[in-house]
Amino acid sequence: GDDSRGSRPIETFLGNFLGSIQSDGYVVYKHLAEAHPTCEFILCWSHVRNKFAMTFEANKDANAGWFVLKIGELYKIEAECILKRLKPHEIKKRRCQDDVTQILTSIYKKAMKLLNNKRKHYGEMMSKSLSYMIYGWEELQNYRKDGCYTIDNIFVERAIRPFTVHRKTLCFLVAKRVLKQHWHFSL
Repeated sequence: GDDSRGSRPIETFLGNFLGSIQSDGYVVYKHLAEAHPTCEFILCWSHVRNKFAMTFEANKDANAGWFVLKIGELYKIEAECILKRLKPHEIKKRRCQDDVTQILTSIYKKAMKLLNNKRKHYGEMMSKSLSYMIYGWEELQNYRKDGCYTIDNIFVERAIRPFTVHRKTLCFLVAKRVLKQHWHFSL
């Protein structure tokens, strides 16, 4: 079978990679970092924020809106670091200050309270958003370990989007040609 989304192709590609990987919660990267102590896995806060934002938009869930705002506070601190042109060691120091710890603690406590409240039923989107964040909680904290790390990988995702869109378009065009040639379909 096709193992393109499995760990083997990633392990082959990375080899003896030393460094950090930042992505969404794709489980293969988490397992890869656990298997290779030289690799730091950093979970992207943008993916977490987007899950809560979509939940808020779809269901007008006030709790989801609260998470979007709290995560936004983390982004304000990141913007402050950029505007002040802080060096990596200064960024790390800023991220480790009490106000950041308090924001993160409040996010975690509220998520756990909501997940553990058996009397309150949340929609599927909210449950998935909470579970996604809590499952990756440790990896979400990793951006604080090094001032060279970023809070999210949005710039990288935007940079590679043209290539992934082109790849999907190319796959569609090849499939269309094969179907036309072998089964005489007209698409």
